Amino acid sequence: MVVEKVDNQLIDNLWQQEKDLFMQRTGQSLAQLRKMARFLPLGVASAYQSQPPYPVVIEKAQGQWAWDIDGNEYLDLHAGFGANVFGHANPEIVQAMEKQARAGAHYAHPTIELGEFAKDLCGRFDLEQVRLANSGNEATMEALRLARVYTGRQKIIRFEGGYHGHHDLVMVSMKPSPDRAGKQSRPSPVPSTGGLSSGVMDDVVPLHFNDIETIRQVLGEQNIAALIVEPVMCNLGMILPEPGFLKSLRELCTEHGTVLIWDQVKTGGTISWNGANSLYPDALPDLHCLGKMIGGGLPVGAYGGKRDIMKLVADGKVEGYGTFNGNPMVVAAGHAALRVMDQSAYSQLSELNKQLHDWLKELIKEYRLPAYAQCEGLKGGVFWAAQPPKNYREYLHLVDRPLARLCQIWLANRGVLVAPGADEQWTLCLPLQELSELSILQKALEEFAAALQG
Repeated sequence: MVVEKVDNQLIDNLWQQEKDLFMQRTGQSLAQLRKMARFLPLGVASAYQSQPPYPVVIEKAQGQWAWDIDGNEYLDLHAGFGANVFGHANPEIVQAMEKQARAGAHYAHPTIELGEFAKDLCGRFDLEQVRLANSGNEATMEALRLARVYTGRQKIIRFEGGYHGHHDLVMVSMKPSPDRAGKQSRPSPVPSTGGLSSGVMDDVVPLHFNDIETIRQVLGEQNIAALIVEPVMCNLGMILPEPGFLKSLRELCTEHGTVLIWDQVKTGGTISWNGANSLYPDALPDLHCLGKMIGGGLPVGAYGGKRDIMKLVADGKVEGYGTFNGNPMVVAAGHAALRVMDQSAYSQLSELNKQLHDWLKELIKEYRLPAYAQCEGLKGGVFWAAQPPKNYREYLHLVDRPLARLCQIWLANRGVLVAPGADEQWTLCLPLQELSELSILQKALEEFAAALQG
């Protein structure tokens, strides 16, 4: 029997208790953030870094551990939003970066290793050609531009709740409020930020993940240039595709001449050795977008896929610019990361994650928690909903966000960092070998489960 809901007053009381404890432990972080806020909005570099009550300021990190400026030690399962699957300051990656730094940090010219890196990316992710960029955001922007030129069409389909970067075309219906999102059957496009260019709403058709029938209808009714999707949605906890969903997307896009784009910025280096490719081999897209892990801890993006689409770049029909594209420091770090994170590394960590998943299921059952556990490859977590949602609308209805926020500050106060928000996952990293090395997480979660009993 699962508890339907934790008492709101208990959550509020525990939040205040944990907030007070957090502020006692992290006073120097708060003071530093206030100083930095004079020059940085909110004292941070990205909106995702600013989460209640405030982020800790990190001083250093090594392997699976990180330390804040107050001297608190953390098991880091945040892992830079999943980018640091190899662990902090991985020796082989550091060595590659040091060697390149001595040879020069930036040329704005191609290098021999750039070609080797591109070859390895193509082999790993089933690409015919690839072009580097500086972020996952740039990768999705360029891929969508390619799709529009290739098809001669303008409109794209994206799924409510997904995150594909912050350029105009994908900042529509990212996480729309229910009162503006329109009908369940046919969602309305909703701006996710101020400052979007005029007319962008007309070019975006928001639909629901796992709703293949509506997608079939829209593709039959409208000339759609591209459909962009995370094969496993990682902006809403972790939402898995229902059996056959991705294969049906592939078939429908082929039928209607629509370019299918997989956003694997998060999944590409985390849910398996080659992302979703080996998990869904009958559903492979026309274009992939990559990032995070493939940079070895440095900023990177990549987009690539079928040669006939990528040819548009070589022909100059779609210009791909960027002073730092293929930066030799990034290439050196990323190429080393691919070597470090070989298939055996993913096998080891996937098995560890499975053991953690089994333990989480037992914990949820024992304490009758309104939660479910989900793990895929190196990613996973305990998500505060009585059942897994199938799409964004169900996520809004099912997930207890105050409870998720409480869990995160509880873990931080007991030495575990996870990515902020009810929407994120934790990521295991290579230095972790045995389930016993996650005992600090297990102990904290068991104490949290007991506290929720009131």
